[in-house]
Amino acid sequence: MEFNLSAYNAGMKGPVLVAIGILLVAACVAVTGGIPFGTRSAVASITTGCGLSDAVCLAENALQVSHTEGLVAMQRAMQDLYMSQPEFRPFCYLTMGRIGERLAEMGVRPHLGAQTAVCNYGLLHEYVRVQMVRGANVPEMAALCNGLRRQVPDIPNLPAECFRALGKGIANSSEDLQGSPAKGPIEAAAATCKDITADIREYRICVSGLFNGIGWGVIGRGSSRTANAHGPLHACTLLQDELRGRCYSNMKWIVIESLTRRDIVGGTEELLDTFDDTAAYAPQVVFTLGYEAGRFATVDPGQMYDGILAACAQIPAEFARYCVSGAAVGLVKNGTPWQQHEMAIDFCVAASRAVPAVGQAECVRELMAYIRGFYPQRHFTNVCRELWDRLGVSCEAVATDQL
Repeated sequence: MEFNLSAYNAGMKGPVLVAIGILLVAACVAVTGGIPFGTRSAVASITTGCGLSDAVCLAENALQVSHTEGLVAMQRAMQDLYMSQPEFRPFCYLTMGRIGERLAEMGVRPHLGAQTAVCNYGLLHEYVRVQMVRGANVPEMAALCNGLRRQVPDIPNLPAECFRALGKGIANSSEDLQGSPAKGPIEAAAATCKDITADIREYRICVSGLFNGIGWGVIGRGSSRTANAHGPLHACTLLQDELRGRCYSNMKWIVIESLTRRDIVGGTEELLDTFDDTAAYAPQVVFTLGYEAGRFATVDPGQMYDGILAACAQIPAEFARYCVSGAAVGLVKNGTPWQQHEMAIDFCVAASRAVPAVGQAECVRELMAYIRGFYPQRHFTNVCRELWDRLGVSCEAVATDQL
């Protein structure tokens, strides 16, 4: 079964109006504090019998809604659930990922429109990854990713995020990339990413997905602390130049999953006390501890910022900027769709006072890379003006493609 995207776009008069429609829905909910009437029953159906952190239960109910009301209605209802239930926000990515996984298993293609980007592309990530695991070939999935450039032009990063998922799927579907893989298979898989992507940025994101997939494969085997006798990320040391950096950045979860404490201060202390080879990857681990704090701060934006920033100021000074930057990215990736820049900039304003050693540009650099790919260009231009007005930082000064 495949959703007829062209017919949908014709009916909505193009993907630009789809994005505008989403923004209007978001504005409506923000004003009313509730759910638009047309999707209230769908949201109620999705949450019936489920806790807001129960991704599996919510996803199964959402699939029932898609069966009775259609994929587009279901995906809209999931966004409305995010808007109306703050406690759901930290778990939205997991839930959308579970929906994508189940759609792939059922052989149903999701509606690939602007709402595919909601909740940090979770549905797209798992749909593509599971398609690969179930036997889809690389050219077929690459064609899907490349097609998003034309289908959803208002979300510039959608093809790249599709390639991230494809990289992860390559890792999860290859026996040679399981466990702690050798240098040869890793380099061959990275070469595949290079062959199928359109530019260096998409290539880097595909490779990031590849290493993320390898890392979670190790975790899935329950061997995160003992992945290799030479250290948890030994496979990264075998690689050259940029591949090594991408490896450390995206296999960091092997280390994080082995920690007994996940708060910023406790996790950082345990990391430095437990592992001997942390110089290459400790910044990425601290960044992710900050990210997780930012993700959960979306429940009540503004109220948790002081605690996060106090923790970032308490850890060794050389890691403070990674902590602050990670929290800002956690906010922007999991924040209210097409409004998330506001909470992230608020956070960076607070950070400039609470952790003055961290420059304002450092706080916003990576979050702006994400927003550049998530927002339509005209909307991003407005964000740049706000960034300058509130922080005195220009978009040109923080231009990066590292995410």
